[in-house]
Amino acid sequence: MTFNKDSFKDIQKNIQNSRGYVSYIDSKKYIRNTNPRYKNYLDYKQALYTVYKPRDPIKKKENGLYSYLALVPEQFEKSKLDKLHKQFGVQDDYINEYDIVYEDKSGNYTAVHKPLPIEYLAYENLLDMETKLEMLDRENLSDNFVMQNYKRFILLPFLIKNDDTYTEGYVIANIYDIGIITLQVTVTFEDKIAVSVPTIPPRGLSIPEVHFYKSKKNYSFNDFWEKDIQKNINVDDIMSHYVKQISELGKIKLTENRIDRRINWVFGDYQINKYSNHEEFINNHERLYFSYLLNGNKENVKRYLDSEVKQTLKEAQVVKNKDYVYMCSSTFSILSFGYTSFHDAVKKFLEKDEKELKRLKIYNEKLIQLYKTRTLIQMYDYLRFYELSFIKKHFVRHLLQGTSDNIYTSPKEYNSLRRDFNFLKLRYDEEILFGPEGSAKKLYSDILEKTKTNALLKKAEELFKNIREDVITQKEIQVKSNETIILIISSILTIVLGYNGIKLMVNDILAKVPYLGPYVLLHPLRFTVGIWSVLIIIMIVLNFKRWNVNRK
Repeated sequence: MTFNKDSFKDIQKNIQNSRGYVSYIDSKKYIRNTNPRYKNYLDYKQALYTVYKPRDPIKKKENGLYSYLALVPEQFEKSKLDKLHKQFGVQDDYINEYDIVYEDKSGNYTAVHKPLPIEYLAYENLLDMETKLEMLDRENLSDNFVMQNYKRFILLPFLIKNDDTYTEGYVIANIYDIGIITLQVTVTFEDKIAVSVPTIPPRGLSIPEVHFYKSKKNYSFNDFWEKDIQKNINVDDIMSHYVKQISELGKIKLTENRIDRRINWVFGDYQINKYSNHEEFINNHERLYFSYLLNGNKENVKRYLDSEVKQTLKEAQVVKNKDYVYMCSSTFSILSFGYTSFHDAVKKFLEKDEKELKRLKIYNEKLIQLYKTRTLIQMYDYLRFYELSFIKKHFVRHLLQGTSDNIYTSPKEYNSLRRDFNFLKLRYDEEILFGPEGSAKKLYSDILEKTKTNALLKKAEELFKNIREDVITQKEIQVKSNETIILIISSILTIVLGYNGIKLMVNDILAKVPYLGPYVLLHPLRFTVGIWSVLIIIMIVLNFKRWNVNRK
């Protein structure tokens, strides 16, 4: 999306005042600012669910007695919770968690009731994602870029409901001082088996039910309880919702073309001990990856030979090892993780609780949950630099679009175009954008090649040279045209003023010339008009020749 770059600071201020965000980090002070109203809403929602959620037992034993403790901090007034329950009720958008604090041999137990709203899980993940992005920027990008050239806001998340299962959706807005806003929308899905090649283009896949916060210009505590539920929508529809929302929050007019949207697909194979080498998983699902890389449906993918599919995937690869693969095309990218990417670290993290989790038969479930969380964080090692390459490509496309619309026709407009283009090349050049040398810088360079951004940059460079020649030619034509106008005006003045001069010349000079004088005195007007007519004819001939030369 593009906006008037003079509004860069105003947008930030308006979003902050709206309270329609989760958090943002002040990079200069390295301080996180969370939205207190939203956090208060989450705390009250958890307290509400703790008191009123159905308390289904997590263990069932015949004749066993179950007792539950709903521990709610004193700060949450019972009267307010009752009012919220009456007004908004309790939905099924939570994770059912208990801590067993007492259990006897007969199967009787006492548990502390701790439901976790999915929004709370999304909130915690978003803060971790924000920390990861800030760390990546500080470790790899120049200080000037991090401190001054852009601002990142973590926007309100959304929920996806599919077959009574909720998953989280995340949105991050990056506002750049060059007049560009990027929206990173992360949609999460869970499938028990590997998905097959879709019958429609992946971009158009329908999502059964999405729960948004209602779009508002500013948010109070009660506003977060209100949801806008939309059914059977796709990723582009979700993007459109947030484009509208950030326009309202920032109080700014945004220009956006759906064609410019890019999708990063992130796959995770979490089948423990099935594929020790993730390349095996990809080889067994090559056409699935091919369809998502090129946005092709099942019918289109069938038309390609196996050798063509293999070659396309090979050419798209940016990073490849036994644990994960990252590949890019000019419009899409795919990051694919195997469970081995995180297994050792996650296993070590659960080491203390391993026996208890296995006793409860939820150890593998906990492993997979942590795999997913790690995926959300780890993916930014690649997607952050894909975003920067996309900004560069989008900016060039924006300038090229301006040239196709004949915006740049005067020297002043061309100079503005050239200044913006040189600014882009300098700001997003690898040597300027990145601080230290390292793998991130190389990754960025490789992505620029795979997404054909560098090729587009070279094409733009050649085109702008041609535009310069056209502008110079137009300027010369304009100068010649002005010269012609000046010549015509001067000719007219010469003719008009010249009549009196000719008249004086005839009466004062020619009339006194021997032999000629008597004839002149007999017909002074005839001589005056005759000489004046010859002068007019000469001026007309000269101006016609000048016009004919300029036309060529």
